[in-house]
Amino acid sequence: LNSLLFRLASLAGLAVSACHLVTVGDPVCIGAGSCDDVTSSAWGRPLGVPLPVFGIGFFLSLLVMSLAPNATLALRTTAAIGGVI
Repeated sequence: LNSLLFRLASLAGLAVSACHLVTVGDPVCIGAGSCDDVTSSAWGRPLGVPLPVFGIGFFLSLLVMSLAPNATLALRTTAAIGGVI
């Protein structure tokens, strides 16, 4: 059950990151500000790469590692590092 929930959460993060990358006007943003405030700033393109690309890579790597039979330590470490970042 835990691995299923983890995979579903990884898929959700992957979907939101992909949506942020391809949508115009960022309809998935909720709150007082706009996603454009971040994506158009220097924080929105670290190393010249759109921020959602990093999210796609992160969540995709978590999903792939969750499918590997003996990757528990790597998976937990990667998830913890991603949470801190």
